[in-house]
Amino acid sequence: MPEKIEISLQIPHADPNKQDRFFSLRLKRELINERSVFKGGGGMFVISDVGGDFQKFCKILYRGKIIDKQLNWVFKEGHVIILGNCLEDNEDVLECLWLIYSLEEKAEKMNGHLHFILGDKEIKNLNGQWRFRHPQYAKAEKVGRNASTVLYDGSNELWRWLKTKNLIEKIGHTLFVHGGLSMRVLYGARTIEEINSLAKTLGNPKSLFKSPTIGDIFPGNGNIEGEGVRSDEDQVNKILKRFKVKRIVSGYQAAEKIELFYAGKLINVHTGHMEEHSDGLLIKGRHFFRIKSNGKPEEMP
Repeated sequence: MPEKIEISLQIPHADPNKQDRFFSLRLKRELINERSVFKGGGGMFVISDVGGDFQKFCKILYRGKIIDKQLNWVFKEGHVIILGNCLEDNEDVLECLWLIYSLEEKAEKMNGHLHFILGDKEIKNLNGQWRFRHPQYAKAEKVGRNASTVLYDGSNELWRWLKTKNLIEKIGHTLFVHGGLSMRVLYGARTIEEINSLAKTLGNPKSLFKSPTIGDIFPGNGNIEGEGVRSDEDQVNKILKRFKVKRIVSGYQAAEKIELFYAGKLINVHTGHMEEHSDGLLIKGRHFFRIKSNGKPEEMP
C-alpha cells in the first residue's frame, strides 16, 4: 500500500502575521465509492450551497461545533452532510474542497462521517477550468510519491474524489438530496444504489444530461435545477414511503432561513446564497435546530 503525502494549504484571506494561516491534509491512499445507506445516530448537521466561500464555510462549521479554530473535527461520531454546490466559479473553491476532503479522514478517526452530496454545480462543472487551477500550497512533506508531482496533480485528485460521491443518500430515517426528486422515481423501481450509479458516469456529464433516467431522479424533465419535491404533502408522503424514511432534507430552493414543511417531513436548508450569513440544520433525535452563523441557535417547531 502506498504511503501518504501530507501537504499544507494557505487559508484564504488569513492574516499573514498569524502562524495558523495554513491547514494540513493527507492525500488518501485510495479513493473508494461512497456508500449510499448509513445508520443514524450521533446527531446530524446539514448545510447546502457552500459556494466556494472558505471563510463563511468555516464560520458555520465552527458555530455548529463541527470544527475548532484549528479546523479539527470535534463533532465526534456525528454526521455532517453537505448538499453540494461547492464547485462554483469562486477563488476559494479549491480550498473549500480540500477542507472537505481532509475533514472526511478526521471524522472517520472519531467514528463520525462527512457526506458530500453532488449538486448541479458539481455535475455541470466537473470537467471545468477549476481543474487547471492551484491553491496556494505552503509545503509538501514527502513520505512516498514525489511531492511536486502530487501538488501539480492536486486538482485531478479532487476530480477523482468527486467522482466517488453520490446524488442521494439515506442516513437513518432521513433522505438527503441536493435538488429534489421527480415523482417518476416512484415508478422506476430504482434503489438508492441504482440512482447513485448514475453519478459514476460523471466523467462525461453531457451524456448524463441526455440520459432518459436523469429525469426520473430530478424534476423538470431532466433539469437538475428543478424545484425539488416541494409540491404537496401527498406526493411527499409517497416518496417517504417509497424509500422508507421519515423526512427529506434538500437544498432545492434559495430561502432566507431554513424551512420545515408538512410537520418536518420536508426540510429546505438552502441559505448559502446569503452574502452576510448562512444557516445550518442540526438534527438531534426528534429535535431540529437552526444554527446561525451570525446569531444564537434556534430550536425549530
